Amino acid sequence: MNEGMKALRVLILDGAGGTEEEAIRELIRWEELNLQRMEAAGAEEAIQLALHAGPGIVLADIEWPGMDVLELVRAARAVDADERFVLFGESREFETVHRALECGVSAYLLKPLSAKELNRALQTASCEFRVRQRYRSMEEIIASGCRILREDIRWSEEEALDCRGCREAAAALLRRLTQWTPRQGSGACARQGRECAQRKASKPVRQAQKYISAHYGEKIVLNDVARVVGLNPVYLSVLFKKEMHVNFSAYLEMVRMREAREMICNTNETIAAISARVGYRDARYFSRKFEMAYGMKPALYRRLHA
Repeated sequence: MNEGMKALRVLILDGAGGTEEEAIRELIRWEELNLQRMEAAGAEEAIQLALHAGPGIVLADIEWPGMDVLELVRAARAVDADERFVLFGESREFETVHRALECGVSAYLLKPLSAKELNRALQTASCEFRVRQRYRSMEEIIASGCRILREDIRWSEEEALDCRGCREAAAALLRRLTQWTPRQGSGACARQGRECAQRKASKPVRQAQKYISAHYGEKIVLNDVARVVGLNPVYLSVLFKKEMHVNFSAYLEMVRMREAREMICNTNETIAAISARVGYRDARYFSRKFEMAYGMKPALYRRLHA
């Protein structure tokens, strides 16, 4: 446990209650992961705590009686709450899993819960929460700095507009901080992220990664990759998300953006040509995706990094 880091509170919402709820608590490595328990007496109190009391992580049974847990996740996102959600349940149906992942939960785990998978998911959620907190801190610092500069230098509105590029660069930095991957971050989160990245994925997931690396420039859909690795598409989707902590389409996009960045920095090919090489036929759409990933348009990125 990191002695200098405040423990994250974990709100547990388990539909079974009683001995099963206690069994879940026993699986968690509270001290090692620097976590502490947060209690809720019922659905109404749980909603209030999740939305207003600021738990770091909400660990919830997707079938919790008296509450649509996915609505709770959406409500938390609507008020821009920082907590991360780790959901679990018995349903293996694609629609259930897909809806959970679409809501932006950190993980969906199948019952019966295993200590290894549960603690891995909590570790990842903890990293995501702390990176989000750093983002907010930097956002406040930059906003404060802008206010001080405007007061000290007494910018006019026209002068402030002239520095739009500076503000856009700062905003780009903030966006990149929120797009955390296991190779980003610092301190405890970086170490934890590297541990997640270095764990050995199952053979089907490794095969899927290998296929994407070899064919990222082509049209790739989940069904094609599922046939290659010999799995049902629904099962592959769930397995990939569980092991990589990112869904299939997001991983494919990440690979394409990474390869595009290398080409932008190390070749003289046009942006349109690079777009086509990494699987995007619409160069404008590619440009928007690249800006979302790296905070600036491809042409500007080339000027700054080539």
